[in-house]
Amino acid sequence: MDERINEILRLIDIQLATVPDNPIEESYKARTLASYVQALNGLLTAQKSYKEETNE
Repeated sequence: MDERINEILRLIDIQLATVPDNPIEESYKARTLASYVQALNGLLTAQKSYKEETNE
C-alpha cells in the first residue's frame, strides 16, 4: 500500500512541476491532478481502515 501511495505522490510531483504552455495542456494537467488526488484519497482511506481493523 505504501508503495502505491508513494507512486501517486511521485506522479503528483511530476504534474506540479510541469508548466503548461497552452490552455489544452493546462486543462489536461488539472484533470490529471484531480484524478491522482482522488486515487490518493482512496488509498489513504483504505490504509486507515486497514490499520484500524488490525488494531482492534
